[in-house]
Amino acid sequence: MDAGTIYCTASLPLLKVRAGDGWMVTTRRCLAALVVLAVALGCRAVEHAHDKDIHPADVPENIIKAAKEKFQVGKFLTAEIRTCDKKLIHYSLEIQLRDKTTVDAYFDGDGKLFRTGVTATKETIPAAVKEAFGKQYADWTISEVNKETDLATSYEVYSVDMSKGAKQLEVDFAPDGTIVKTLELIDEE
Repeated sequence: MDAGTIYCTASLPLLKVRAGDGWMVTTRRCLAALVVLAVALGCRAVEHAHDKDIHPADVPENIIKAAKEKFQVGKFLTAEIRTCDKKLIHYSLEIQLRDKTTVDAYFDGDGKLFRTGVTATKETIPAAVKEAFGKQYADWTISEVNKETDLATSYEVYSVDMSKGAKQLEVDFAPDGTIVKTLELIDEE
């Protein structure tokens, strides 16, 4: 781990921030000040996550059971496991519902659903998010935009998956265009 890197795990409205060898918990309001301080100190505010595609049949039974209890599952389309520093962050499932719509569902290792997402269209993305993306990531290619909702807080973000060359990012924007989280994605096939 770089000494000058701040690692954030988004669990809004609280954020757990790793600075050096210690952890501290802060609110979203403190995050902006923390990021300004980090930049002033030459730190990066990027979390590194490892994503691995897995077959839906390889998802633990407690996650599958929880998904079937929460949704009218037609079929599981894709599954992914996200880790950070070799620790499980979450499982994500793309689920086709019986009505043929799709939803992304995010579960912790215990099977607790903590976030849902639906594909955002150009019409549903707020102008402030489009403007912020255009200013900061104009030369990046968007692969997907999801409107995601944290179920504990009802907090919404627009999660933009993008790439530039071999580099991949997932950037979460608040509806007002503020960047909430930046993740550098490392695919593990």
